[in-house]
Amino acid sequence: MPVQVQLSYRKQIDHSTEDPFEKNILRYSYQEFLLKSQVYNPDGLLRTFSQMKLKDGRANSLHYKSSFAIGGFMQLLQNKIPTLQDNAGKALSFETFRFELLESDITDEQHHHIAIHYISPMYNLHHSLNQFMILSPTNNSGENKHETFTLEMTSALSVIHYEEIHQAVSC
Repeated sequence: MPVQVQLSYRKQIDHSTEDPFEKNILRYSYQEFLLKSQVYNPDGLLRTFSQMKLKDGRANSLHYKSSFAIGGFMQLLQNKIPTLQDNAGKALSFETFRFELLESDITDEQHHHIAIHYISPMYNLHHSLNQFMILSPTNNSGENKHETFTLEMTSALSVIHYEEIHQAVSC
C-alpha cells in the first residue's frame, strides 16, 4: 500500500555556531526575545526564559513572538533546508518552519539557545532500508516510474505525518 510521509528537521543553534546565517538568526531572535519578554518580567527580577515560564505560563508565547524577527532571513533560504541534504548532496525543501526558544537569559546572549523546525512537503515513501528512506515528491506524474531520492534518517529528522494512501480499485 502506498505511503506518504511528512518530515521535520530540527536544527539547534547556539552561540558556538560559525555559520553567518545562523548567527543572524540567533542575534535577531535574541533582540526580539529581550523586547517581548519585558511583558512577562516587568520588574526585571527574572533572568531566564525558564524562570519566566514558571512564573507566568503565558511566557510560552515567546516561542512564537521571538520568531517575528527571523521571517525575512527564512525567506532568503528559498524554501531549502540549509543543513539537510539527500545522499546526492541536494538540499531538501521545506514548506514552513517553526521556531523554538530552548533557553535564553536577559543578561547574557551566550545563553540564547534556539531550534528551527523545518517542515517538509509530503513525500511518497517507497522503501526504507536500515536508516535510509527512498522518497519521491507526491506530484510525480508517472504511474509506475518515480524520480526518487535517498535520505538518511538522523536524530534531528522525524516523521511527523504518516498516511497510507488507499487507491481505488477499478473493475
